[in-house]
Order: sequence, then C-alpha cells, then structure tokens
Amino acid sequence: MANKKMANQAEKTLFQRNDGDEKERAICFSVCLKTQDEKEVLAGLEELKELAHTAGAEVLAEIYQNRDKIDAKYYIGAGKLAEIKDLAEKLKANCLICDDELSPAQLRNIEDYTKLKIIDRSLLILDIFAGRATSAEGKLQVALAQAQYRLPRIQFMLGFNSRLAGGIGTRGPGESLKETDRRHIQRRINTLREKLAELGKKRQIVRQHRTKSALTVAVVGYTNAGKSSLINSLCKSDLYTENQVFATLDPACRHLWLPKLATDSLLIDTVGFIRKLPHHLIEAFKSTLEEAAKADLLLLVLDAADTQAVAQLEVVENLLKQIGAAEVPRLYVANKMDLLHNDLSQVDSLLLNKLHTLCQPQDLFFISVKGNFQIEKLRAALQNKLQEIAENGD
Repeated sequence: MANKKMANQAEKTLFQRNDGDEKERAICFSVCLKTQDEKEVLAGLEELKELAHTAGAEVLAEIYQNRDKIDAKYYIGAGKLAEIKDLAEKLKANCLICDDELSPAQLRNIEDYTKLKIIDRSLLILDIFAGRATSAEGKLQVALAQAQYRLPRIQFMLGFNSRLAGGIGTRGPGESLKETDRRHIQRRINTLREKLAELGKKRQIVRQHRTKSALTVAVVGYTNAGKSSLINSLCKSDLYTENQVFATLDPACRHLWLPKLATDSLLIDTVGFIRKLPHHLIEAFKSTLEEAAKADLLLLVLDAADTQAVAQLEVVENLLKQIGAAEVPRLYVANKMDLLHNDLSQVDSLLLNKLHTLCQPQDLFFISVKGNFQIEKLRAALQNKLQEIAENGD
C-alpha cells in the first residue's frame, strides 16, 4: 500500500506547471577539452538539445568553448560565461543547460553570475525520467535518483526553488525541497531504498520462476535505437513506441513464439542507455537493469544510420560491464537500415570495423524494423541461438 500511495502521489506531480510558470527558453553549453574530439562535443550538444526538447524546453542556441581543463568555479571560462549571459539577454533566454553534471558550487556560481536558471545534464535526464516512469517501482527508482542527486546540492536547490518555481528540475516524485532539510532527504533515501529492496526481492522471485519455464532475451541498446519497435515486430505486440529519447522506461516482457524451439522464450524490453547517464539512475534502476545481467541472451540494438553509432555502441558496452552483463551471450542488431536504403555499403566503415571486432559474422544482423528488412533472418538466428543455449544448459 505504501508503494502504491507514493506512486500515486508522484503521478499527480509529474510535469505539472502552474499557470504562471514560464516555459524554459534555453541556451545549451559545453566544454571541449584537448582530449576530446570536436565532433563528439557537437554530437553531445545536439543530443542535449533533443533531451531539452523532450523535457519541454525551447533551445535557442548551442555554445561550446575549447579549454585545457574544466573551470573549477564556472565550469566554462568566465569570459565565455559573460558572452552567454549577453546572448541570453539578446535572445530573451531564461535558462542555461550544461552538457555535464555540475558541482553544487558551479551551479550556485553560474546562477549568481547570470541570474538565470541553470540545469545540468543529470538533472535534465532525471526530469525526463520523472515524466516517463509509469509503474510504482519506476517512480520509486526515479524518486531515489532525484533525492540522491539533490542531497549534496540541498543548500543551492533550496534557494533555486524559492526563486524559480516550476519547470525542468522541479518536477517528479517527492516533496518540494522548500519543505525539507538534509536529514529529511536522507531519511527519504533510506526509505526509498528499503521499498525498492522489497520490490527487488519480488522481481527476483518472478525472474527465478520465469527462468524455470522459459529462456529470456533482454533487448538492450542506446535510447531511440528501436528496441521496443523490434520487440513489437518479433512478438506481434503493441509496446509504446515513439521517435524520441526514453520513450519507455519500465521493463516490459513479451512472449516470442519460435516454432522449432522446445521451450518458451521471452523478450524483455529495457531502459535505453545514453552517454553520461547519471550514476544515481544506474544505482536506482539496478534491479531493473539486472534483467539484462540475468538474461540468457542479449539483443544489442543500435542505429546503423546514426553518425555517432560507434560512440553510442561504446557507451552501451561500458554500461553493460557496469551492471555485470559483459559475459552474457549476445547478438548485435544494426537497425534502421531503411535510412541507408538497405545498402550495407552505406554503413559507416568505422562502425563495421567496430562490430567485427566485437562479434562473429553469424552474430551480426543488419535490419530495418520499419521496412521489415531481414527480420525473419534475425528470428531464425534467435531460434538457433536459444536452442544452442537450451542444449548447453541441459
């Protein structure tokens, strides 16, 4: 009952704005260090812009600065910050969004200097998660991640919320920080952890029961790579799909019918990965992410037409290591080949080379869910792979 009550309370506060709240008109900014590729930084800013749009903000400009190291006080140089402040006045922007997680001091210093609302990448992603989680467990997970993010920033956030009510960063599960103190947040973190531990035990029992009667395939990959669409295509199901980041958060399980397989098989949808995913979210979603670590097989889905596919693949591989899924057998699925006219020669050579170092040719598939291209070939491979796993398990 307590979990349900907290989930219902969270649902009432998601993405609510007061009539007087002003929509965020934002400037996105970042730093390009000497150790970074400029293209990678630009891609990060473009992704940040997409995240901002998903959260409901209007992005007016994107700016980055080449630096040797991050500025301890302002993250970006004081001179460049002055330029951003002037540009904000010219464009009538009311919000700044940074493509990194800022320290409490940096958040405070930037806001004091610019007199603008400041949001970092972690807070932006947390805000999106707050609006997308639908299950009781998902809302508890987001509430925990938000509380962990805010705890070291309580002094800054209290002033922030008292001056700038509503909008990105102030939504989601839990009480307003204006009404809490550090000890209250810590107690809340402890309570949320206890509730999630209870749900985690129940999830483990369900997982153990499921594995006795079926083989499980976890579908993993970068956000918006087409995981839910692939499950719908293979299972004839109706999971929610949308061309946007983090369209779905809560894991879903669908039956995969494979006529020549002696046992049942299940496809499990998982939350999409993204670069610089807040570590608070990884910790909070641990029990959910375990679906990948405990699966019999992984379907790693990537966007073959994305210019950042190699970098995204590296993000996914690294996150799989973090959650203990590095050794789980997998098939690699390069989706959205329709955007490349189903022509393998148009796939980026760097991506091809990367994939060939990660897997054998028989474990790599180039498909288009939208164009129904090579789906049956993938289905046949799934059947053979699962049959092999079942026989080895015996």
